[in-house]
Parts: sequence; C-alpha cells; structure tokens
Amino acid sequence: MFTVGLNIEKAALSSPMQHHPLQRQKVRAMMNLWMGKSTAIGPRIAVSAGRKTGTLMTHMRSSKAESELAFWHNRLKQQGALTNDHYERVYTTHFGLEKAFYRGKKILDIGCGPRGSLEWAVEADVRVGIDPLAEAYRQLGTSRHAMQYVAGGAEGLPFPDSSFDVVCSLNSLDHVDNLDKTIIEICRVLAPRGYFLLLTEIHRHPTVLEPIAFSWDIVARFQPELAIIEQGQVEYTVFSPEGFGDIYQSLRQGTPYDHSNVRERNGILSAKFRKGG
Repeated sequence: MFTVGLNIEKAALSSPMQHHPLQRQKVRAMMNLWMGKSTAIGPRIAVSAGRKTGTLMTHMRSSKAESELAFWHNRLKQQGALTNDHYERVYTTHFGLEKAFYRGKKILDIGCGPRGSLEWAVEADVRVGIDPLAEAYRQLGTSRHAMQYVAGGAEGLPFPDSSFDVVCSLNSLDHVDNLDKTIIEICRVLAPRGYFLLLTEIHRHPTVLEPIAFSWDIVARFQPELAIIEQGQVEYTVFSPEGFGDIYQSLRQGTPYDHSNVRERNGILSAKFRKGG
C-alpha cells in the first residue's frame, strides 16, 4: 500500500520518459500539488497501527510483491517479451471509444503492470501507470516505454482531485489491499464527465496475488458517484499452458457468462462508468 507523502518526488523522477519531458513535468506537478495537501497523512496512519498488525501487513505485502514479480519474470522467460499490442483494442473497440477520443486526454492506469499498457495512446496529453512494483518493473524493461510509471498503490493515489479524464483498472481491482479505499480514490481523481474503465476477474477465493474477492454486483459499489453506462459478463474460454485464464483473449471471444451453470468457476466482468458533472 502506498503512503501518501512518502518520497513521492523520488517516485516521479525514477520513472522513464526522458524523451517526453513535458508529460514528465505535468505528472510531477500533479504529484507535488497533492503532496502539499497530504504530507501529514502518512505519520498519523503509522502511529495508529499496532506493531503486530503492521508487521503482519508488511509480511503479507512482501509475499504478494515477491509472487507478483516471480509471475512476471516467468512470463518474460516463457514469452520472450512482454508485449502490449492487445491494449489498444481493449481501450477502443471493446469499450466503444475511438482512438481519437483519447487525443489530449489525461489517462491513469491503476495497477498497470510492466507491459507498457498506454504506449498505444500516442495523442494523449498524459499517460500514467501506477503500480506498487513500478521500481522493480524496471528490471523487465519498462524504461523503454513511452509512458510515465509511478510507484504507488490504488488506496492512496498521489494526485489531486479530478486529475484524469480516463481512469482504468484492467485485471487489477482484485489485486488491491483495500477495496473501499481504492473505490474512493478512483472516484476522487476522475474528472467530472470522465470515464472509468473496469476489466476484472470475478472469483470466490482470495489468493496471495488476488487478495480481494467480489461478485458481479461490484459495479454497485461505484454508484452513485459513477454512473454505469454498459457492462458485460464473459466466460473464460482461453487458457495458458500453465492453466491461467487469458482474460484478453477470452474477452475477445466474448462468450456470455452462463449463470444457469452452477459449476463454480471464474468469470470476467467488463464495465464502463462515467462521472457526473
């Protein structure tokens, strides 16, 4: 979990984008503005937590981070490269938005991972991916990506209110540490009339990598702050050799989730929201 005000400047400066200095300056300005309002939050949280609870949470996050890094290193070894060509279709065709829609927009990808999820959005004003492991992902080649990486978690986004025109969470909402705080933060940083794009796995049993489990009615948790425009419920139909469900290929096949089938299995929820204003 990211503690607001804890070395935010380092997080901004440590990411790539030397070839995009204007975007880099804009992101740093956002973070500095929010840091000026929030530096007192971190110490109060730290003081209020008991030592045993803090130690346990640190251990849990450490195990989660190690597992996440091991997953991506294994993927890189097996695939040879962590490609990102599938993201453009998800952001455009799947969610019913033209590529031109993103021209001049500020985009935030929460739990972005190391693939360079926003490289395709070449006409966007700002492209930011935030992930607790952003620093570690540099080992996987993220310094070559044409987007800004910020080290942080969804529970305490280091940006002012209404900073982004589009906020997205693609296969990451069940990876957060605190769902309630994450939803509050998503609604806070999304600008009026901005879009929130959600793609998430629905499963019943928490794991080390996916400690949050929720059902199809998760969309209601974002209301009334965000209005649901459209949603889809899809079956997993494509799997990797290791048995992992391929969320993007399954989404492309688009087999509707059969709720009459009582067999326990995971599913895929896709939802597009819009903020009023």
